[in-house]
Amino acid sequence: MEIDLQGKLLRVLEQGKFYRIGGNREIEVNLRIIAITNKDLEKEVKNRRFRQDLYYRLKVFPIHILPLRERKGDIPLFVNYFVKEYSRKFRKPINKVSKEVLKIMENYDFPGNIRELKNIVERAVILCDGMEITREYLPDIFYNTKANN
Repeated sequence: MEIDLQGKLLRVLEQGKFYRIGGNREIEVNLRIIAITNKDLEKEVKNRRFRQDLYYRLKVFPIHILPLRERKGDIPLFVNYFVKEYSRKFRKPINKVSKEVLKIMENYDFPGNIRELKNIVERAVILCDGMEITREYLPDIFYNTKANN
Protein backbone atom coordinates (compact mmCIF):
# COMPACT_ATOMS: atom_id res chain seq x y z
CA MET A 1 0.00 0.00 0.00
CA GLU A 2 1.43 3.36 -0.99
CA ILE A 3 2.45 5.73 1.81
CA ASP A 4 -0.16 8.40 0.96
CA LEU A 5 -2.94 5.81 1.03
CA GLN A 6 -1.63 4.56 4.39
CA GLY A 7 -2.10 8.06 5.78
CA LYS A 8 -5.69 8.17 4.57
CA LEU A 9 -6.42 4.79 6.11
CA LEU A 10 -4.87 5.91 9.39
CA ARG A 11 -7.07 9.02 9.41
CA VAL A 12 -10.21 6.92 8.95
CA LEU A 13 -9.12 4.55 11.72
CA GLU A 14 -8.38 7.37 14.15
CA GLN A 15 -11.30 9.67 13.39
CA GLY A 16 -13.89 7.19 12.18
CA LYS A 17 -14.80 9.54 9.32
CA PHE A 18 -14.01 10.03 5.64
CA TYR A 19 -15.14 11.88 2.54
CA ARG A 20 -16.23 9.86 -0.47
CA ILE A 21 -14.33 10.79 -3.64
CA GLY A 22 -16.14 13.76 -5.11
CA GLY A 23 -18.39 13.99 -2.06
CA ASN A 24 -18.97 17.02 0.10
CA ARG A 25 -20.20 15.45 3.31
CA GLU A 26 -18.31 13.45 5.85
CA ILE A 27 -19.34 9.82 6.37
CA GLU A 28 -18.99 8.28 9.80
CA VAL A 29 -17.90 4.66 10.11
CA ASN A 30 -17.44 2.18 12.90
CA LEU A 31 -14.98 -0.41 11.69
CA ARG A 32 -12.29 -2.89 12.61
CA ILE A 33 -9.45 -3.84 10.31
CA ILE A 34 -8.19 -7.37 9.93
CA ALA A 35 -4.97 -7.20 7.93
CA ILE A 36 -2.77 -9.98 6.64
CA THR A 37 0.62 -9.80 5.01
CA ASN A 38 3.56 -11.96 4.14
CA LYS A 39 5.92 -9.02 4.64
CA ASP A 40 7.92 -8.18 7.73
CA LEU A 41 6.19 -4.92 8.65
CA GLU A 42 8.81 -3.96 11.23
CA LYS A 43 11.40 -4.13 8.46
CA GLU A 44 9.08 -2.18 6.14
CA VAL A 45 8.74 0.54 8.81
CA LYS A 46 12.53 0.73 9.21
CA ASN A 47 12.90 1.04 5.43
CA ARG A 48 10.20 3.75 5.38
CA ARG A 49 7.86 1.76 3.14
CA PHE A 50 5.21 1.46 5.86
CA ARG A 51 4.07 4.16 8.27
CA GLN A 52 5.09 3.51 11.84
CA ASP A 53 1.93 5.08 13.26
CA LEU A 54 -0.27 2.86 11.07
CA TYR A 55 1.83 -0.17 12.02
CA TYR A 56 1.15 0.41 15.72
CA ARG A 57 -2.52 1.12 15.03
CA LEU A 58 -2.89 -2.24 13.26
CA LYS A 59 -0.76 -4.17 15.77
CA VAL A 60 -3.44 -4.25 18.48
CA PHE A 61 -3.93 -8.02 18.37
CA PRO A 62 -1.33 -9.73 16.19
CA ILE A 63 -1.88 -13.34 15.19
CA HIS A 64 1.07 -15.25 13.79
CA ILE A 65 0.22 -18.30 11.71
CA LEU A 66 2.99 -20.64 10.69
CA PRO A 67 3.29 -21.51 7.00
CA LEU A 68 2.03 -24.92 5.95
CA ARG A 69 5.58 -26.25 5.57
CA GLU A 70 5.98 -25.78 9.33
CA ARG A 71 2.66 -27.51 10.12
CA LYS A 72 3.12 -30.84 8.32
CA GLY A 73 0.56 -32.53 10.57
CA ASP A 74 -2.18 -30.28 9.18
CA ILE A 75 -1.63 -31.40 5.60
CA PRO A 76 -3.72 -34.63 5.77
CA LEU A 77 -6.56 -32.69 7.41
CA PHE A 78 -6.56 -30.07 4.66
CA VAL A 79 -6.19 -32.65 1.89
CA ASN A 80 -9.16 -34.67 3.13
CA TYR A 81 -11.26 -31.54 3.62
CA PHE A 82 -10.51 -30.25 0.11
CA VAL A 83 -11.10 -33.67 -1.46
CA LYS A 84 -14.51 -33.80 0.20
CA GLU A 85 -15.38 -30.27 -0.94
CA TYR A 86 -14.22 -30.71 -4.53
CA SER A 87 -15.73 -34.17 -4.82
CA ARG A 88 -19.07 -32.66 -3.91
CA LYS A 89 -18.55 -29.67 -6.23
CA PHE A 90 -17.62 -31.83 -9.22
CA ARG A 91 -20.03 -34.64 -8.30
CA LYS A 92 -17.34 -37.29 -8.09
CA PRO A 93 -17.47 -40.35 -5.81
CA ILE A 94 -13.95 -39.85 -4.41
CA ASN A 95 -13.79 -40.89 -0.79
CA LYS A 96 -10.14 -41.73 -0.18
CA VAL A 97 -6.60 -40.37 -0.55
CA SER A 98 -3.83 -42.95 -0.70
CA LYS A 99 -1.28 -43.04 2.12
CA GLU A 100 1.45 -42.59 -0.50
CA VAL A 101 -0.11 -39.31 -1.67
CA LEU A 102 -0.39 -38.02 1.89
CA LYS A 103 3.27 -38.93 2.55
CA ILE A 104 4.38 -37.20 -0.66
CA MET A 105 2.44 -34.08 0.27
CA GLU A 106 3.79 -34.06 3.82
CA ASN A 107 7.32 -34.10 2.41
CA TYR A 108 6.70 -31.17 0.08
CA ASP A 109 7.46 -27.59 1.23
CA PHE A 110 4.42 -25.88 -0.36
CA PRO A 111 5.99 -22.53 -1.26
CA GLY A 112 2.50 -21.41 -2.30
CA ASN A 113 1.21 -22.39 1.15
CA ILE A 114 -2.44 -23.46 1.55
CA ARG A 115 -3.50 -21.98 -1.81
CA GLU A 116 -1.04 -24.27 -3.59
CA LEU A 117 -2.28 -27.31 -1.66
CA LYS A 118 -5.88 -26.41 -2.47
CA ASN A 119 -5.12 -26.08 -6.18
CA ILE A 120 -3.25 -29.39 -6.24
CA VAL A 121 -6.17 -31.18 -4.59
CA GLU A 122 -8.68 -29.55 -6.93
CA ARG A 123 -6.63 -30.68 -9.93
CA ALA A 124 -6.37 -34.22 -8.56
CA VAL A 125 -10.12 -34.42 -8.02
CA ILE A 126 -10.79 -33.17 -11.53
CA LEU A 127 -8.42 -35.75 -13.02
CA CYS A 128 -9.42 -38.67 -10.81
CA ASP A 129 -11.63 -41.22 -12.52
CA GLY A 130 -12.03 -43.52 -9.54
CA MET A 131 -12.82 -43.34 -5.85
CA GLU A 132 -9.27 -42.70 -4.59
CA ILE A 133 -6.69 -39.99 -5.17
CA THR A 134 -3.45 -41.77 -6.04
CA ARG A 135 0.02 -40.63 -7.06
CA GLU A 136 -0.84 -40.57 -10.77
CA TYR A 137 -3.13 -37.57 -10.20
CA LEU A 138 -0.41 -35.42 -8.67
CA PRO A 139 1.30 -32.74 -10.79
CA ASP A 140 4.89 -32.97 -11.96
CA ILE A 141 6.16 -30.77 -9.10
CA PHE A 142 6.14 -33.88 -6.91
CA TYR A 143 8.45 -35.79 -9.23
CA ASN A 144 12.19 -35.12 -9.18
CA THR A 145 11.95 -33.59 -5.72
CA LYS A 146 12.49 -34.84 -2.20
CA ALA A 147 8.69 -35.13 -1.98
CA ASN A 148 8.64 -38.35 -3.97
CA ASN A 149 10.88 -40.26 -1.55
